[in-house]
Amino acid sequence: MEFCIRKEENGLTVLSFLRQKLSVSQKTLRHWKYMENGICVNGAQVSVRYCLCTGDRLTVADRDRPADHASDIVPSGICPDILYEDDALIAVNKPPHMPTHPSHGHTEDTLANAMATLYRERGLPFVFRPAGRLDRNTSGIVVCSKTQAAASFLFDAQSSHRIRKCYLAILDGILDVSPVGTERTIICGIRRQTESIIMRTVCDADRDSPQYAETRYRVLAISHDPAMTLVAAMPLTGRTHQLRVHFSHIGFPILGDDLYGSPSTWIDRHALHAFLLSVPRPFDGEYLTLTAPLPTDFSALLPRFGLHTTQDMEVLIHEKQLFSGKEF
Repeated sequence: MEFCIRKEENGLTVLSFLRQKLSVSQKTLRHWKYMENGICVNGAQVSVRYCLCTGDRLTVADRDRPADHASDIVPSGICPDILYEDDALIAVNKPPHMPTHPSHGHTEDTLANAMATLYRERGLPFVFRPAGRLDRNTSGIVVCSKTQAAASFLFDAQSSHRIRKCYLAILDGILDVSPVGTERTIICGIRRQTESIIMRTVCDADRDSPQYAETRYRVLAISHDPAMTLVAAMPLTGRTHQLRVHFSHIGFPILGDDLYGSPSTWIDRHALHAFLLSVPRPFDGEYLTLTAPLPTDFSALLPRFGLHTTQDMEVLIHEKQLFSGKEF
C-alpha cells in the first residue's frame, strides 16, 4: 500500500498520518514497526516518528504473508458469490443455511471455508476478516477486509456507526402502517435471556447503555394471502438478533423464525436478507453502496406482493426514497 504525501499533510509524523488515514490499531502499528520494510519512505525503512514532507512516497507492507495464513480453516471446495472487490475489500453474497464462522458442528460448511477456497485458488495466504456477522439462516451481503489496515479502518467505521445495512424481511402477519412507506422506529433494549447462550430478549435500556437497540423500518408491500408484510429495516445499532427480536416484540415476528416466532410452510428459515450495504471505502472515505440479489426461497414469495424480480425490489426502494441521506 503506497501513499503520496500531499501539501496539507506536510510535517505529519508517520504515526499521525497512519492514525488519521487508516485508523490503524496499536497492534497493527506494532506489527509493521518490527517487520522488515514494514514502513518505508522513498524506499528506506523509517520509524513512526519520521516527519513526512510533501511528495514523499510512504509505503506500508500490509499484505498478508504465508505465516499469517489461517491454516485451521479448511477450504470447502465452493467459492463465494463475489459482489464487489478492490485492493482493500471483498463483498460476497452469503447464501442461507451457511454459518459465517466455523463452530462446533460447522467446521467445513461456512462462509470462511468458502473464502478459504477462493484464496487457495488464487494462491494467496488467507485471513478471514468479516466486518460483522450474519446468522446462519440470514442471507445477503458480508464485506471482508483483504488487509489488516483495511480491517482496522472498517472496525473504526463500524464503531462510529458509519456502516449502514438495509435488510429485507417478510413478517408473519399484516403490520398496520398507513400509508405504506411510512417510516417507523423501534427502540427497545436487548439482552441475553437468562440461562440461554443463544436467545435474546427485550429490556429497558437508555441510549448510553450497551444494551440499547434502535431499528428503523418501512413497510414496502402487503400480502393478504397469506397474511405477510414485506419491510425494509435498518438496524442503527448492532445487537445480536436485533431485527428478529424487535419485530417479534411488536407482535410480527419474521416469517419462518423458529426461535422468536414459529416455523412456516412458506419458507424453511427466517425470511431475512441483508440487501443493501453502504460502507466508507478504506483510505479515501468515499461511500460504496452495494446490493445483493435475493436467494430463490425469498424471491419465490415476491409475487405474493406484486413483485417479481430483485430489480422490482430496487425500483420500489428508490421510489420510496428508502432511508434517504448520506448512508444510502
